[in-house]
Amino acid sequence: MIFNASRSLPKVGEKWRNWKTGAEYEIIGVGRHTETGEWLVTYRNPVKNLHDLHNRPLDMFMGTRWVPDYGVYVYYFEKVEEN
Repeated sequence: MIFNASRSLPKVGEKWRNWKTGAEYEIIGVGRHTETGEWLVTYRNPVKNLHDLHNRPLDMFMGTRWVPDYGVYVYYFEKVEEN
């Protein structure tokens, strides 16, 4: 996994799109795991279930994945720009 530190970090209320499903998720917050100190992103899909929260390590959320079918790296999540 490659983490591009030049990308802006997720902020509360922003929407981010998952590369695989195309689903948009709302950022609830970014915080640290109380035991390991690892940074985590908490997010939810406001369309499917308002109470179903997801947590993912920040480096994975911001990282990339190799997609052999397309021969490229893609971000796991990309910020949805509001117009």
